[in-house]
Amino acid sequence: MRLRRWVWIVLLLTAVLSCLLSVDHIEGWWMSWGVWGGALSAEARTRALAALRREQEALSTRLEDFYLLPNERSCAPTAPFLLSLVTSAPPNAEARHAIRQTWGSLTSVGGRAVRTLFLLGIPDTPAQRQALASEAERHGDIVQGNFRDSYANLTLKTLSLLRWTARYCPRASFITKVDDDVMLNYEVLLPYLERLRSNEEKGEGEWGETVGNGSREEKKGGKSEGNVKGEERWEWERNRGWSGQWADWRGSWFSGPDLYLGRVHRGAVPIRDPRSKSFVSHRVYPQDRFPQYCSGTAYVLSSSAARKLYLTSYLTPPCPLEDVFVGLSARGAGLRPSHCGLFSGGPRIPFGRCCYGSLIAAHHVTAEQQHQYWGELRGGPPCSWITGRAALGFCKLRVLLKDTET
Repeated sequence: MRLRRWVWIVLLLTAVLSCLLSVDHIEGWWMSWGVWGGALSAEARTRALAALRREQEALSTRLEDFYLLPNERSCAPTAPFLLSLVTSAPPNAEARHAIRQTWGSLTSVGGRAVRTLFLLGIPDTPAQRQALASEAERHGDIVQGNFRDSYANLTLKTLSLLRWTARYCPRASFITKVDDDVMLNYEVLLPYLERLRSNEEKGEGEWGETVGNGSREEKKGGKSEGNVKGEERWEWERNRGWSGQWADWRGSWFSGPDLYLGRVHRGAVPIRDPRSKSFVSHRVYPQDRFPQYCSGTAYVLSSSAARKLYLTSYLTPPCPLEDVFVGLSARGAGLRPSHCGLFSGGPRIPFGRCCYGSLIAAHHVTAEQQHQYWGELRGGPPCSWITGRAALGFCKLRVLLKDTET
Protein backbone atom coordinates (compact mmCIF):
# COMPACT_ATOMS: atom_id res chain seq x y z
CA MET A 1 0.00 0.00 0.00
CA ARG A 2 2.79 2.41 0.91
CA LEU A 3 4.63 1.71 -2.36
CA ARG A 4 1.46 2.26 -4.36
CA ARG A 5 0.90 5.58 -2.59
CA TRP A 6 4.41 6.75 -3.51
CA VAL A 7 3.86 5.73 -7.12
CA TRP A 8 0.72 7.86 -7.24
CA ILE A 9 2.54 10.80 -5.65
CA VAL A 10 5.37 10.56 -8.20
CA LEU A 11 2.87 10.35 -11.07
CA LEU A 12 0.97 13.35 -9.74
CA LEU A 13 4.12 15.44 -9.35
CA THR A 14 5.25 14.44 -12.85
CA ALA A 15 1.87 15.49 -14.28
CA VAL A 16 2.00 18.85 -12.46
CA LEU A 17 5.58 19.51 -13.66
CA SER A 18 4.63 18.57 -17.23
CA CYS A 19 1.70 21.00 -17.12
CA LEU A 20 3.93 23.79 -15.80
CA LEU A 21 6.53 23.22 -18.53
CA SER A 22 3.89 23.04 -21.27
CA VAL A 23 1.46 25.69 -20.05
CA ASP A 24 1.47 27.71 -23.29
CA HIS A 25 0.96 24.58 -25.43
CA ILE A 26 -1.96 23.44 -23.27
CA GLU A 27 -3.42 26.94 -23.43
CA GLY A 28 -3.02 26.99 -27.22
CA TRP A 29 -4.72 23.59 -27.59
CA TRP A 30 -7.64 24.70 -25.43
CA MET A 31 -8.08 27.98 -27.32
CA SER A 32 -7.99 26.22 -30.71
CA TRP A 33 -11.53 24.93 -30.17
CA GLY A 34 -14.50 26.92 -31.28
CA VAL A 35 -16.80 27.78 -34.17
CA TRP A 36 -15.49 29.88 -37.02
CA GLY A 37 -17.55 31.92 -39.45
CA GLY A 38 -17.44 32.28 -43.20
CA ALA A 39 -15.75 34.81 -45.45
CA LEU A 40 -16.98 37.56 -47.74
CA SER A 41 -18.77 36.72 -50.95
CA ALA A 42 -17.11 37.36 -54.31
CA GLU A 43 -19.45 40.33 -54.89
CA ALA A 44 -18.52 41.87 -51.52
CA ARG A 45 -14.81 41.47 -52.23
CA THR A 46 -15.26 43.21 -55.58
CA ARG A 47 -16.89 46.19 -53.83
CA ALA A 48 -14.10 46.28 -51.25
CA LEU A 49 -11.41 46.19 -53.95
CA ALA A 50 -13.06 49.13 -55.71
CA ALA A 51 -13.10 51.12 -52.46
CA LEU A 52 -9.49 50.18 -51.81
CA ARG A 53 -8.43 51.38 -55.26
CA ARG A 54 -10.19 54.70 -54.78
CA GLU A 55 -8.50 55.29 -51.43
CA GLN A 56 -5.03 54.45 -52.77
CA GLU A 57 -5.55 56.85 -55.66
CA ALA A 58 -6.62 59.53 -53.16
CA LEU A 59 -3.47 58.84 -51.13
CA SER A 60 -1.40 59.68 -54.19
CA THR A 61 -3.01 63.10 -54.63
CA ARG A 62 -4.27 64.12 -51.16
CA LEU A 63 -1.85 62.55 -48.69
CA GLU A 64 -2.59 65.23 -46.06
CA ASP A 65 -6.19 63.98 -45.85
CA PHE A 66 -4.86 60.77 -44.32
CA TYR A 67 -1.50 61.52 -42.65
CA LEU A 68 -0.06 64.71 -41.20
CA LEU A 69 3.30 62.99 -40.61
CA PRO A 70 3.44 60.08 -43.08
CA ASN A 71 7.09 59.15 -42.45
CA GLU A 72 6.89 57.32 -45.75
CA ARG A 73 10.63 56.53 -45.99
CA SER A 74 10.72 54.46 -42.79
CA CYS A 75 10.86 51.16 -44.69
CA ALA A 76 13.24 52.36 -47.39
CA PRO A 77 15.42 51.24 -49.01
CA THR A 78 15.01 47.77 -47.45
CA ALA A 79 11.90 46.69 -45.59
CA PRO A 80 12.43 45.05 -42.17
CA PHE A 81 11.59 41.43 -41.47
CA LEU A 82 9.37 42.65 -38.61
CA LEU A 83 7.77 46.08 -38.36
CA SER A 84 6.30 47.04 -34.99
CA LEU A 85 3.80 49.88 -34.86
CA VAL A 86 3.20 51.08 -31.32
CA THR A 87 -0.19 52.77 -30.89
CA SER A 88 0.33 55.60 -28.44
CA ALA A 89 -1.49 58.68 -27.14
CA PRO A 90 0.06 62.18 -27.35
CA PRO A 91 0.48 62.62 -23.55
CA ASN A 92 2.38 59.31 -23.26
CA ALA A 93 5.78 60.75 -24.16
CA GLU A 94 7.46 58.96 -21.23
CA ALA A 95 6.17 55.59 -22.43
CA ARG A 96 7.52 56.22 -25.93
CA HIS A 97 10.86 57.36 -24.54
CA ALA A 98 11.09 54.21 -22.39
CA ILE A 99 10.41 51.98 -25.41
CA ARG A 100 13.05 53.81 -27.46
CA GLN A 101 15.56 53.21 -24.68
CA THR A 102 14.69 49.52 -24.20
CA TRP A 103 13.24 46.93 -26.57
CA GLY A 104 12.50 49.49 -29.29
CA SER A 105 16.21 50.29 -29.56
CA LEU A 106 16.92 46.94 -31.23
CA THR A 107 17.30 47.06 -35.01
CA SER A 108 18.42 43.48 -35.65
CA VAL A 109 17.81 40.15 -33.94
CA GLY A 110 19.52 37.00 -35.20
CA GLY A 111 20.41 38.74 -38.45
CA ARG A 112 16.80 39.84 -39.08
CA ALA A 113 16.01 43.54 -39.32
CA VAL A 114 13.36 44.95 -36.97
CA ARG A 115 11.89 48.44 -36.92
CA THR A 116 9.79 50.16 -34.25
CA LEU A 117 7.55 53.12 -35.05
CA PHE A 118 4.86 54.99 -33.11
CA LEU A 119 1.39 55.74 -34.47
CA LEU A 120 -0.67 58.65 -33.12
CA GLY A 121 -3.54 60.92 -34.09
CA ILE A 122 -4.02 64.67 -33.62
CA PRO A 123 -3.53 65.96 -30.03
CA ASP A 124 -6.23 68.07 -28.42
CA THR A 125 -4.10 71.08 -27.43
CA PRO A 126 -1.68 73.31 -29.37
CA ALA A 127 1.04 72.59 -26.77
CA GLN A 128 0.72 68.84 -27.32
CA ARG A 129 0.79 69.32 -31.08
CA GLN A 130 4.00 71.34 -30.86
CA ALA A 131 5.58 68.81 -28.50
CA LEU A 132 4.67 65.93 -30.81
CA ALA A 133 6.07 67.74 -33.87
CA SER A 134 9.35 68.34 -32.02
CA GLU A 135 9.49 64.71 -30.90
CA ALA A 136 8.88 63.49 -34.44
CA GLU A 137 11.62 65.75 -35.82
CA ARG A 138 14.04 64.62 -33.13
CA HIS A 139 13.50 60.86 -33.40
CA GLY A 140 12.06 60.31 -36.88
CA ASP A 141 9.94 57.38 -35.72
CA ILE A 142 6.41 58.82 -35.56
CA VAL A 143 3.54 58.32 -37.99
CA GLN A 144 0.66 60.73 -37.38
CA GLY A 145 -2.77 60.09 -38.85
CA ASN A 146 -5.27 62.84 -39.65
CA PHE A 147 -7.85 62.03 -36.95
CA ARG A 148 -8.45 63.14 -33.38
CA ASP A 149 -6.48 60.96 -30.97
CA SER A 150 -9.07 59.60 -28.53
CA TYR A 151 -10.29 56.33 -27.10
CA ALA A 152 -13.35 56.52 -29.34
CA ASN A 153 -11.08 56.65 -32.40
CA LEU A 154 -8.94 53.59 -31.64
CA THR A 155 -10.54 51.76 -34.56
CA LEU A 156 -9.57 54.65 -36.86
CA LYS A 157 -6.03 54.36 -35.53
CA THR A 158 -5.91 50.66 -36.40
CA LEU A 159 -7.29 51.36 -39.88
CA SER A 160 -4.59 54.00 -40.28
CA LEU A 161 -2.01 51.38 -39.29
CA LEU A 162 -3.26 48.87 -41.88
CA ARG A 163 -3.42 51.56 -44.58
CA TRP A 164 0.11 52.80 -43.81
CA THR A 165 1.73 49.36 -43.87
CA ALA A 166 -0.01 48.48 -47.14
CA ARG A 167 1.12 51.73 -48.74
CA TYR A 168 4.60 52.31 -47.35
CA CYS A 169 5.86 48.98 -46.00
CA PRO A 170 4.28 46.20 -48.10
CA ARG A 171 7.46 44.09 -48.15
CA ALA A 172 7.81 43.65 -44.38
CA SER A 173 7.30 39.95 -43.66
CA PHE A 174 5.43 40.57 -40.41
CA ILE A 175 3.70 43.51 -38.73
CA THR A 176 3.18 43.77 -34.98
CA LYS A 177 0.58 46.06 -33.47
CA VAL A 178 1.57 46.95 -29.88
CA ASP A 179 0.19 49.23 -27.17
CA ASP A 180 2.62 51.58 -25.44
CA ASP A 181 2.18 49.83 -22.06
CA VAL A 182 3.44 46.53 -23.45
CA MET A 183 6.95 45.13 -23.15
CA LEU A 184 7.74 43.28 -26.38
CA ASN A 185 10.47 40.65 -26.40
CA TYR A 186 11.98 40.58 -29.90
CA GLU A 187 14.45 37.89 -28.84
CA VAL A 188 11.57 35.46 -28.25
CA LEU A 189 9.23 36.70 -30.99
CA LEU A 190 11.71 36.56 -33.89
CA PRO A 191 12.78 32.92 -33.34
CA TYR A 192 9.11 32.01 -32.84
CA LEU A 193 8.17 33.54 -36.21
CA GLU A 194 11.17 31.91 -37.86
CA ARG A 195 10.04 28.49 -36.60
CA LEU A 196 6.51 29.09 -37.87
CA ARG A 197 7.77 30.14 -41.27
CA SER A 198 10.22 27.25 -41.49
CA ASN A 199 7.49 24.74 -40.63
CA GLU A 200 5.20 26.33 -43.19
CA GLU A 201 7.82 26.05 -45.94
CA LYS A 202 8.23 22.36 -45.07
CA GLY A 203 4.48 21.88 -45.23
CA GLU A 204 4.31 21.15 -41.50
CA GLY A 205 2.81 24.42 -40.30
CA GLU A 206 -0.74 25.45 -39.50
CA TRP A 207 -0.78 28.36 -41.93
CA GLY A 208 -2.76 28.09 -45.10
CA GLU A 209 -3.49 30.38 -48.00
CA THR A 210 -6.83 32.17 -47.83
CA VAL A 211 -8.55 31.48 -51.12
CA GLY A 212 -11.42 33.11 -52.95
CA ASN A 213 -14.22 31.54 -50.92
CA GLY A 214 -12.50 32.12 -47.60
CA SER A 215 -11.48 28.48 -47.10
CA ARG A 216 -7.91 27.51 -46.37
CA GLU A 217 -5.62 25.35 -48.51
CA GLU A 218 -2.70 23.58 -46.90
CA LYS A 219 0.59 23.75 -48.69
CA LYS A 220 2.40 20.61 -49.72
CA GLY A 221 5.77 21.98 -48.75
CA GLY A 222 8.35 24.33 -50.14
CA LYS A 223 7.86 27.10 -52.67
CA SER A 224 5.72 26.03 -55.55
CA GLU A 225 6.15 27.24 -59.09
CA GLY A 226 2.98 29.28 -58.61
CA ASN A 227 4.42 31.04 -55.59
CA VAL A 228 7.60 31.98 -57.42
CA LYS A 229 5.61 33.33 -60.32
CA GLY A 230 3.47 35.21 -57.84
CA GLU A 231 6.52 36.97 -56.40
CA GLU A 232 7.69 37.94 -59.88
CA ARG A 233 4.18 39.13 -60.74
CA TRP A 234 4.11 41.23 -57.57
CA GLU A 235 7.25 43.06 -58.73
CA TRP A 236 5.74 43.57 -62.16
CA GLU A 237 2.50 44.96 -60.73
CA ARG A 238 4.44 47.12 -58.28
CA ASN A 239 6.36 48.71 -61.14
CA ARG A 240 3.11 49.39 -63.00
CA GLY A 241 1.79 51.50 -60.15
CA TRP A 242 -0.73 51.10 -57.37
CA SER A 243 -3.73 50.40 -59.60
CA GLY A 244 -2.18 47.13 -60.76
CA GLN A 245 -2.13 45.69 -57.24
CA TRP A 246 -5.88 45.49 -56.73
CA ALA A 247 -6.61 43.12 -59.60
CA ASP A 248 -8.45 40.40 -57.67
CA TRP A 249 -8.57 38.54 -54.37
CA ARG A 250 -6.26 35.78 -55.62
CA GLY A 251 -3.81 38.31 -57.09
CA SER A 252 -0.18 38.18 -56.01
CA TRP A 253 -0.60 41.20 -53.73
CA PHE A 254 -2.83 39.04 -51.51
CA SER A 255 -0.82 35.81 -51.83
CA GLY A 256 1.30 34.26 -49.10
CA PRO A 257 0.82 32.48 -45.78
CA ASP A 258 -1.65 34.16 -43.45
CA LEU A 259 -0.95 34.68 -39.75
CA TYR A 260 -3.06 36.53 -37.17
CA LEU A 261 -1.28 35.68 -33.92
CA GLY A 262 -1.76 36.81 -30.34
CA ARG A 263 -3.76 36.14 -27.21
CA VAL A 264 -7.12 34.99 -28.50
CA HIS A 265 -10.35 35.95 -26.75
CA ARG A 266 -13.05 33.37 -27.31
CA GLY A 267 -16.71 33.78 -26.44
CA ALA A 268 -16.35 37.38 -25.23
CA VAL A 269 -19.69 39.02 -24.39
CA PRO A 270 -20.48 42.63 -25.43
CA ILE A 271 -20.84 45.10 -22.57
CA ARG A 272 -24.27 46.71 -22.79
CA ASP A 273 -23.84 49.20 -19.93
CA PRO A 274 -23.77 52.74 -21.46
CA ARG A 275 -21.59 53.93 -18.55
CA SER A 276 -18.71 51.66 -19.60
CA LYS A 277 -16.05 52.90 -22.01
CA SER A 278 -16.33 49.47 -23.69
CA PHE A 279 -20.07 49.87 -24.26
CA VAL A 280 -21.38 48.31 -27.47
CA SER A 281 -25.04 48.82 -28.32
CA HIS A 282 -27.32 46.21 -29.88
CA ARG A 283 -27.53 48.45 -32.93
CA VAL A 284 -23.77 48.31 -33.43
CA TYR A 285 -23.45 44.60 -32.67
CA PRO A 286 -26.69 42.66 -32.14
CA GLN A 287 -25.19 39.21 -31.47
CA ASP A 288 -24.70 37.86 -27.94
CA ARG A 289 -21.01 36.99 -28.38
CA PHE A 290 -18.11 38.42 -30.34
CA PRO A 291 -16.20 36.23 -32.78
CA GLN A 292 -12.75 35.07 -31.79
CA TYR A 293 -10.20 37.88 -31.90
CA CYS A 294 -6.68 38.63 -30.68
CA SER A 295 -6.25 41.01 -27.76
CA GLY A 296 -5.48 44.48 -29.08
CA THR A 297 -2.62 44.90 -26.62
CA ALA A 298 -0.26 43.05 -28.98
CA TYR A 299 -0.74 40.85 -32.04
CA VAL A 300 1.24 39.84 -35.13
CA LEU A 301 0.09 39.81 -38.74
CA SER A 302 1.84 38.36 -41.75
CA SER A 303 1.99 40.86 -44.60
CA SER A 304 -0.66 39.06 -46.66
CA ALA A 305 -2.99 38.83 -43.64
CA ALA A 306 -2.57 42.56 -42.98
CA ARG A 307 -3.53 43.37 -46.58
CA LYS A 308 -6.60 41.15 -46.41
CA LEU A 309 -7.68 42.81 -43.18
CA TYR A 310 -7.18 46.18 -44.86
CA LEU A 311 -9.43 45.06 -47.70
CA THR A 312 -12.26 43.59 -45.62
CA SER A 313 -12.24 46.53 -43.20
CA TYR A 314 -14.17 48.46 -45.87
CA LEU A 315 -17.13 46.13 -45.47
CA THR A 316 -16.93 45.53 -41.72
CA PRO A 317 -19.59 47.38 -39.68
CA PRO A 318 -17.95 50.03 -37.44
CA CYS A 319 -17.22 48.89 -33.89
CA PRO A 320 -15.74 51.10 -31.13
CA LEU A 321 -13.59 48.22 -29.82
CA GLU A 322 -10.65 48.10 -32.20
CA ASP A 323 -9.55 44.54 -31.42
CA VAL A 324 -13.12 43.28 -31.95
CA PHE A 325 -13.26 45.25 -35.21
CA VAL A 326 -10.06 43.53 -36.36
CA GLY A 327 -11.58 40.17 -35.38
CA LEU A 328 -14.72 40.94 -37.40
CA SER A 329 -12.60 41.96 -40.40
CA ALA A 330 -10.51 38.80 -40.01
CA ARG A 331 -13.65 36.67 -40.07
CA GLY A 332 -14.71 38.41 -43.28
CA ALA A 333 -11.30 37.68 -44.80
CA GLY A 334 -11.39 34.02 -43.72
CA LEU A 335 -8.48 34.56 -41.31
CA ARG A 336 -8.63 32.51 -38.13
CA PRO A 337 -6.78 33.97 -35.11
CA SER A 338 -3.98 31.77 -33.75
CA HIS A 339 -3.58 31.69 -29.97
CA CYS A 340 -0.14 31.93 -28.42
CA GLY A 341 0.22 31.63 -24.64
CA LEU A 342 3.37 33.76 -24.73
CA PHE A 343 1.24 36.91 -25.19
CA SER A 344 -0.18 38.28 -21.94
CA GLY A 345 -3.18 40.25 -23.14
CA GLY A 346 -5.19 40.05 -19.93
CA PRO A 347 -4.25 40.63 -16.28
CA ARG A 348 -0.77 41.81 -15.43
CA ILE A 349 1.76 39.01 -14.97
CA PRO A 350 4.03 39.56 -11.93
CA PHE A 351 7.61 40.23 -12.98
CA GLY A 352 10.11 37.42 -12.80
CA ARG A 353 13.29 37.57 -14.87
CA CYS A 354 13.01 34.05 -16.28
CA CYS A 355 9.24 34.39 -16.72
CA TYR A 356 9.43 37.66 -18.68
CA GLY A 357 12.41 36.30 -20.57
CA SER A 358 10.10 33.57 -21.91
CA LEU A 359 7.18 35.84 -22.84
CA ILE A 360 6.68 37.53 -26.20
CA ALA A 361 4.56 40.38 -24.83
CA ALA A 362 3.82 41.51 -21.27
CA HIS A 363 0.96 43.95 -20.68
CA HIS A 364 0.48 46.67 -18.02
CA VAL A 365 4.15 47.74 -17.95
CA THR A 366 4.82 51.35 -16.97
CA ALA A 367 7.61 53.49 -18.40
CA GLU A 368 9.64 53.08 -15.20
CA GLN A 369 9.12 49.31 -15.29
CA GLN A 370 10.24 49.15 -18.93
CA HIS A 371 13.65 50.47 -17.84
CA GLN A 372 13.79 48.28 -14.71
CA TYR A 373 12.75 45.03 -16.40
CA TRP A 374 14.93 45.64 -19.45
CA GLY A 375 17.97 46.13 -17.22
CA GLU A 376 17.29 42.93 -15.30
CA LEU A 377 16.62 40.90 -18.46
CA ARG A 378 19.80 42.11 -20.14
CA GLY A 379 22.01 42.09 -17.07
CA GLY A 380 21.38 38.73 -15.41
CA PRO A 381 22.65 35.28 -16.40
CA PRO A 382 20.63 33.46 -19.08
CA CYS A 383 17.83 31.21 -17.85
CA SER A 384 17.97 27.56 -18.83
CA TRP A 385 15.14 26.10 -20.89
CA ILE A 386 13.61 24.22 -17.95
CA THR A 387 13.96 27.25 -15.63
CA GLY A 388 12.27 29.52 -18.14
CA ARG A 389 9.43 27.09 -18.77
CA ALA A 390 8.84 26.49 -15.07
CA ALA A 391 8.95 30.24 -14.31
CA LEU A 392 6.40 30.91 -17.06
CA GLY A 393 4.12 28.21 -15.67
CA PHE A 394 4.32 29.59 -12.12
CA CYS A 395 3.63 33.14 -13.37
CA LYS A 396 0.49 32.04 -15.19
CA LEU A 397 -0.60 29.95 -12.21
CA ARG A 398 -0.31 32.98 -9.92
CA VAL A 399 -2.44 35.05 -12.29
CA LEU A 400 -5.02 32.27 -12.51
CA LEU A 401 -5.25 31.95 -8.72
CA LYS A 402 -5.53 35.73 -8.33
CA ASP A 403 -8.38 35.82 -10.86
CA THR A 404 -10.13 32.98 -9.03
CA GLU A 405 -9.95 34.89 -5.75
CA THR A 406 -11.48 38.03 -7.26
